[in-house]
Amino acid sequence: MINTSIWKEFKIGDLFEKLDLKCRKKDFNKAFDVSLERTEEFNLPLVNAKHDNNGIMYYGRDDEWDSAEMTIDIVGDGAASTGDVYAQPQRTGVLYNAYLVKPLWNCQSEYVLHFMACVIERCIKTHFGYENKCTWDKVKAESVYLPATSDGQPDWGYMESYMKAVMEDSETSLENLKKVNSIKHPIDVSDWGEFQITDLFDMSLPRGDLQVKKVEDGNIPLITPSNFNNGMLRRISDKSPSTLYSKGALTVDMFGNAYYQEEDFYVTAHGHVNVLLPKKNLNLYTGTFIASAIRTMFFDRYGFSEMCTLKMLKSEKIKLPIQHTGEPDWQRMEDYMRKIMGESAQALQNLHILSKVGA
Repeated sequence: MINTSIWKEFKIGDLFEKLDLKCRKKDFNKAFDVSLERTEEFNLPLVNAKHDNNGIMYYGRDDEWDSAEMTIDIVGDGAASTGDVYAQPQRTGVLYNAYLVKPLWNCQSEYVLHFMACVIERCIKTHFGYENKCTWDKVKAESVYLPATSDGQPDWGYMESYMKAVMEDSETSLENLKKVNSIKHPIDVSDWGEFQITDLFDMSLPRGDLQVKKVEDGNIPLITPSNFNNGMLRRISDKSPSTLYSKGALTVDMFGNAYYQEEDFYVTAHGHVNVLLPKKNLNLYTGTFIASAIRTMFFDRYGFSEMCTLKMLKSEKIKLPIQHTGEPDWQRMEDYMRKIMGESAQALQNLHILSKVGA
């Protein structure tokens, strides 16, 4: 546990400035001028709305892009990646939907850069989403808490030593994971059956005048396209003019992310989140099982180029455990998910205990 009692608050805009980096090629064509793989020709990393791989999806020709090193990458506009923050110590350019910010101090340490990226993401990630873009004008007004020296300045030395120790521990953990990587527990689906989703659910595509920025904070989840936090953007007031959906339903967004909703919920407008209303009551375990099955089936199939629409959902089928009668085997699903969730809870408890030991 980190003792933050003597940390100090700093405004992000007082620590960083946004860089204006562009493609120099006037007739840029994405089909020919970037590559998904790094090659001798395409050797410059380009940031964009990427949720992993350190924010890098494409590479460009070095002489065709403005670039900078020792920067931090902030994703401004992405379904799951909005608010993602990555350290970019190497020379990097900007493709789209993200931007690079440069430290206003003379930062020479990659460890400090990684520390700052983690702190900034922790601060802004939950503030922004698909419906609320993470622009620099908004981010620079946010504040973060940092280790401070006796004269009230950021303690760069502490940040470097702390992050160096964390990254060394992480490398050790990764080596240990590699040793057990071959130990897998695949599910035998040979005796599962195929079911039309419309046989299990009635479907609804919410549309309305729910304006995210105008709705008051409250206790009811507001679901938006996202691949984390069960799709919840924030909690809002029950005074919303939109339809309130009852708990026990599934939501499937435009990217194929599926979640079981354990509470009553609202859905953002624009028709990007489909609601699946079960014809048979689902509990947390059976609902989560089916949501996981849908999400796994749709993995990498849907995105901006081909969205998961209500029309497509109505034609989809999923595989589930089946009884000899031909009906879904609900008890088998529940037992399996209870086991998995129990093991996950125990793993989290173990991590909590280890964190206390290491404090």
